[in-house]
Amino acid sequence: MASSGEVDLDDVRSKLGLIIRDRRVMVTGGAGFIGSHLVEVLTERNKVFVYDDLSTGTMHNLDEMDAELVVGSLLDQDLLQRTVK
Repeated sequence: MASSGEVDLDDVRSKLGLIIRDRRVMVTGGAGFIGSHLVEVLTERNKVFVYDDLSTGTMHNLDEMDAELVVGSLLDQDLLQRTVK
């Protein structure tokens, strides 16, 4: 159990696993620091697509994760529509 003010990552991981599983999930900004940690948890029970323009995130943050990386901007409507189909 985490002390006051700290996040218990195992607790978050187990609760997220109960809520989101067996889904196709797209994480925008998933190659960044926070997004990559979310991707790590979600890939345990889901098919995850990471949508990131890599302006601040890096592909290295996704090493050894079973997620598909789509490099692009959310402003690119054509790419976005192709990704979510």
